[in-house]
Amino acid sequence: MNPLPTFPRQSTVSPTDYRHLIEATLAATVQCRSEKLPLVETSGRVLAQDLRALRSVPHFDNSQMDGYALTALGAARDDRTFIVGADVPAGSDARDLPIRDDIAYPIMTGAPLPAGYDAVVPVERSRVLTGEQDAAGFAQRGGQIDLPRAAFGDFVRRVGEDIEAGELLATAGCPITSALIGALASQGIGSLKVRSSPRVVLITGGDEITLDTEAAPESGKILDANGPMLCALAGADGAETQRVAIGDSVEQLVGVLTRLVLTWRPDFMITSGGISHGKYEVVRLALTAMMETKDARVQAERTWFGHVAQQPGGPQGLSLLRATSQEQDGSAHLVPVISLPGNPVSTLVSYVELVRPALAQLTGRVAPQPRHGVLALAEGEELQAPEGKTQYRRARLERVFESDGTVRTLLTPDPLTGSHLLHRAATAQVLVQLDPGVTYRSGDVAFYLPL
Repeated sequence: MNPLPTFPRQSTVSPTDYRHLIEATLAATVQCRSEKLPLVETSGRVLAQDLRALRSVPHFDNSQMDGYALTALGAARDDRTFIVGADVPAGSDARDLPIRDDIAYPIMTGAPLPAGYDAVVPVERSRVLTGEQDAAGFAQRGGQIDLPRAAFGDFVRRVGEDIEAGELLATAGCPITSALIGALASQGIGSLKVRSSPRVVLITGGDEITLDTEAAPESGKILDANGPMLCALAGADGAETQRVAIGDSVEQLVGVLTRLVLTWRPDFMITSGGISHGKYEVVRLALTAMMETKDARVQAERTWFGHVAQQPGGPQGLSLLRATSQEQDGSAHLVPVISLPGNPVSTLVSYVELVRPALAQLTGRVAPQPRHGVLALAEGEELQAPEGKTQYRRARLERVFESDGTVRTLLTPDPLTGSHLLHRAATAQVLVQLDPGVTYRSGDVAFYLPL
């Protein structure tokens, strides 16, 4: 693992610096594990072992087309009249068929090439001279056909054309795609060692949150949107999640953090809300209290609460919990706590922009990279980020196909920017990045991140 990074001393950091801090913290504290799974259950996971081909694929020469198999001399001889031999269907054994330059064997796609035969002429290029012709265009056995010349190897799939036995098939760290699963299945590989999913605790709540979704919330109460949203986000990004609801009790949260670190042993935690400067900012108060607690099995080794120069998602926090083993060696492990702001859109933006890249680093996946599109604004409309901050605006994305074959990506930002407008975020596809000090007009290029 990498050395622990230094936490900031200043109260405000840039989005880029803070994203790198989260990535470096997780890289320094999370141990990569692996597990063995049946091949069919590994889609979307990341390979944890190098694999070499057990056998060549194809492992026998076979036909690429429905047609007639010819010897090398038969394919090139002047006399283009051939006697039709026995059918060679897929799955048959064609090794003991007679080898003659004037015999053409009807061969089906994927069927083994008869021994001594080196080319295939597609059936649609043949002409029946004598004998019956079936619905597929083949002449009956013993009939005569006319075939055009062919070159050695025409329409033949050779042994090892895809991969040869012993060749490197896949390397540790590569994503397991559907195509790779197919390639591994063709090798007879039935199980794989893959990277284990990072274990992530998601903590949301507060006394104003109710979890009873069957009834309308009481006056002053709201339903928890952030918990299910974070579960969906982290789960889709390859994490194994456990969701925990809390109130405004500092003592309760300290107990929850301690219990989870000691029993479930998460790789890291994500909290949402409770990190500002009010009287009831339970996350900040609890983690600060854990800094001051002595001789506890789980303590906060360091914390940082401040602002990231972005909107929304300015308030942020990052902490390290140290859990001491009860064993005599007193060994310890560290659990990062990433504390996001509580407004739903702030939580969403912070996860996409700050947390997702770090989680991708752990899982071996590729985090979506910023792309660029063209802003589609009303005539005379201008956009500017708040002074000194990077702004992320919800936006709709549309791809327009031009007559010259090019494709334009049009970005239409939401005119409303409130961090509580979660439904408007649900109808957007991307976050448009507006850099500080830049005035954007219709037709200007801007970066965006997929939601």
